[in-house]
This record gives sequence, C-alpha cells and structure tokens, in this order.
Amino acid sequence: MTAAGAWLLVWSIGLPILLLGLALDLALEWMFGWCVGLWCLV
Repeated sequence: MTAAGAWLLVWSIGLPILLLGLALDLALEWMFGWCVGLWCLV
C-alpha cells in the first residue's frame, strides 16, 4: 500500500467516525444538558 493509499484509507474511515462522534456529542448535550467533548469549548 502506498502512502497515498494509507492516507485515503485513514480519511475514509476516520472522518465519518469523527463526524458521528461530534453529532452524538451534540445530541447528548441537547437532550440531557451534559457538556461532553468538543462542544464544551464552543
């Protein structure tokens, strides 16, 4: 696997997981008022 292939693999797997985590974080804060993760800083 080339470096570009590895980078693409990390991006294609890591980015959706990151976005899902952020969305879950935001949903938890909205529903329960818990401040967890990145949204505490915003």
